[in-house]
Amino acid sequence: SPSFFLGHALNIGTLSPYRLTALTPQKAEALPSFSGGLLVWNNAGGGGAALQKRIQDYVRGGGGLVIALADSALAPDFNRTFGSWIPVKMEDSVVRARSGAGSRSGPDYALLTDIKLDHPIFRPFSEPHSGSFASAKIFKHVRLAVGAGAEVLARFDNGEVALAAATLDKGRILVFASSADDSAND
Repeated sequence: SPSFFLGHALNIGTLSPYRLTALTPQKAEALPSFSGGLLVWNNAGGGGAALQKRIQDYVRGGGGLVIALADSALAPDFNRTFGSWIPVKMEDSVVRARSGAGSRSGPDYALLTDIKLDHPIFRPFSEPHSGSFASAKIFKHVRLAVGAGAEVLARFDNGEVALAAATLDKGRILVFASSADDSAND
């Protein structure tokens, strides 16, 4: 399941302040609204117009949205749905690997560089011994184009955008150019 790693990362115990509830896009379509402080859209299409409107209203009202784009993400779908109101677009649906290998078994991968560690998303990693992105290997990613109103928070070592951020009224949006599971990165 695409939420397996997120679930284990966020639901780390009874004392954790985080709870991840996994929904399919079809179940999300049936919800009248979203609750909580953060919506993680992982490895799924954008849904219909009504769902996109509810997500947009949720973000405008102060909610957070993180979009992780796995290899199944299609540029036309993303650009028609999320890209219609977020200043980040997918350039194409081709998943990139350094030399096109595109598998975890090969030596080809990209590294994260130019990380803006002062951004709030990286705050948990600002303390000593709290982790580093220096050795994270990204085996597959999509190409993103960042428009006016968006900021690049991290790049891949080939210069392509790895993580982009934008604000929409009271809410914040992050778009990650790879998956939030281990299918395309470690």
